Amino acid sequence: MKRIIKLSIFLFLLLPFMGISQTNWEVLSNDKYGITYPENWDLDDSGTMGSKFFIFSRLVSVADNFKENVNLITQDLSAYNVTLDQFVNMSTDQVIAIIKEGDIISSDRISKDGIEQHQLIYTGKQNDYTLRFEQRFWIVDKTAYILTFTSKLDDYEQYKEIGNKIIASFKMK
Repeated sequence: MKRIIKLSIFLFLLLPFMGISQTNWEVLSNDKYGITYPENWDLDDSGTMGSKFFIFSRLVSVADNFKENVNLITQDLSAYNVTLDQFVNMSTDQVIAIIKEGDIISSDRISKDGIEQHQLIYTGKQNDYTLRFEQRFWIVDKTAYILTFTSKLDDYEQYKEIGNKIIASFKMK
């Protein structure tokens, strides 16, 4: 029994150094959706760059110059008759046209909570950064939802677990 207690204490102390966070999670919720994120990430729901929200990591050192983030953008499609396939094709074309050195890694149809979505993963350059983007697209009531996790490519392995947990926590109401 003492061995189990010692092992538990050891693991508790070691977890933060293994990249497994024991952070508490905050909730952002409204009448259309909800998402959770670590309390040590920062929320900006001011509408910056046409977003519904940005959730930013904090800089971890003086050498760190990019805040990994998850953001949501919506687009009103009520004036158009656009299918999810058409929206994905337009988005993919934009990646290739707008993102410098844009490279599609994967493009897959998925279903979550009974809602058909499309997952697009790509890399590219913006400003001085080589980035990895993981996006989910879906259309509900003639509104397109684009949920994106963005990370510096060099830091992706460090942030992918937490970024994917944030994305996975997103729920439509």
